[in-house]
Amino acid sequence: MEIIDVRKQLARHPSKEYTKRTLEGIKYLVVHHSATSGGDASSFARYHVNNLDWPGIGYHYVILEDGTIQWTNDLNVTSYHVKGYNNQSIGICLVGDFTIEILKKEQKAAVKELIRNLLSRLNLGMDAVKGHNEFSGSATACPALDMDALRKFLNEEQVEVYINNEKLDIPVELKGGVTYVAIRSLGEALGYDVEWDGDKNRVYLIKDDVLEQVQQEGNYYLSIINNIKKIVSEV
Repeated sequence: MEIIDVRKQLARHPSKEYTKRTLEGIKYLVVHHSATSGGDASSFARYHVNNLDWPGIGYHYVILEDGTIQWTNDLNVTSYHVKGYNNQSIGICLVGDFTIEILKKEQKAAVKELIRNLLSRLNLGMDAVKGHNEFSGSATACPALDMDALRKFLNEEQVEVYINNEKLDIPVELKGGVTYVAIRSLGEALGYDVEWDGDKNRVYLIKDDVLEQVQQEGNYYLSIINNIKKIVSEV
């Protein structure tokens, strides 16, 4: 998880300051979107201070489109981001307008790692994760995301694949205690040519013109159970 500390670099009000609170009183992690087609913590801080006359940026974290996490306020700072609940919450802003955009995979990965880390640190459960629009009195579409789907994603176990101590950037899913890896991505990472036979519904893994393994039926994943590799189908 890459977190860039920008707390001392952001615009601050010349005379106003946010109040402080104890971490024990924090009950919620609130997800926002910036409702912009770009921007970062610096531009949001300038807007909050110069246009809204706030003491400083309203969020505690900003997650850029490339997944970079900007740390913008101490967790004990009661910033302005969800009226009526500021003293009990941490604000996390995802850059983008999700009324017209799709949350990027880099941001999804970053928000998952950040939120799971904060939940553990603050001893909170997944029900503490809320969208801005899930609070009573919040007349907003923010963050314009399916929060039930996001919470389900955040709650999924994260699985990583390494070969010779090198992490592979390939799709992985954990279902029912079984790890599924996308067979094309894994095969290509291992140096195989991956070919699809639509007539027979088969995937062939080939190296040096020698057929190594055959996959049949459905969508194709390599299932790894107890370190024994076998071909399975995921319908």
